[in-house]
Amino acid sequence: MRTILLAALPVTAMTLIFGFVVLCDRLREPHRDPTRPMAVVDARTYRDAQRRIERLIEAGDTMRARHLMHAICLWLRDEVHTGRQSRRANRAADLEQWELRLEQIPLPIG
Repeated sequence: MRTILLAALPVTAMTLIFGFVVLCDRLREPHRDPTRPMAVVDARTYRDAQRRIERLIEAGDTMRARHLMHAICLWLRDEVHTGRQSRRANRAADLEQWELRLEQIPLPIG
């Protein structure tokens, strides 16, 4: 029994540390500076980018919001060609919506 506990200890410690790091990252996200650059590489960063775009538009920073919308569109264009057919259809619909929204946000002058 002692051998099993000694073997499980490192795995348990790593799980607790990793879980703590993920929890801290998730709790910090709403308070991060929305003007810092962001890459969209998966579904989680896609959701984070959507929230950040809303914050940028509310703050009046349309240029950074447009840059982030372009990042979303690039990621969605790649996602349209991979995965299940239902997911591809959802991503294609999302891509269409983001492209339309990108056209509606005016370019800042000056």
